[in-house]
Amino acid sequence: MQANTAVVLYSEQDIIEAIRQFQANTKKFWGACVDSTLPAFSVGKVKQGYVDAKKRGVKILYITEITKENLQHCKEIMKFAELRHLDGVSGNFAISETEYVAGVKRGDSLVSLVRINIKEMARQQRYVFDTLWKQAVPANERIARMS
Repeated sequence: MQANTAVVLYSEQDIIEAIRQFQANTKKFWGACVDSTLPAFSVGKVKQGYVDAKKRGVKILYITEITKENLQHCKEIMKFAELRHLDGVSGNFAISETEYVAGVKRGDSLVSLVRINIKEMARQQRYVFDTLWKQAVPANERIARMS
């Protein structure tokens, strides 16, 4: 992907490949904010990218709504990311130091993905992510309240 570019992808194969490229390009920071259905996708189709990023020393922060239905996936995510709970999260996006991706999900699949590597956009979306992170509850607190 060329610098200062925005693309929209629609095929599942292109979307997964773009997510994998985003994961591989991330050097220091990766923040994900996703609805309660996406943790299954994260530990299913793109888990290796998280594992590899953690091995490279990338700080991974992950926000979702932790529910009884996704609890097992969330526990898996906690192995490679710092996880927080936020009630009613809607939408799916991830941010790194240089890129922003946002996806639309229908059923079990992402049906479109916007990928942007414009630094100003990444900075703006990092602010949004940081604001949500401050409002979110650490996963261990949420899980303890669910028991």
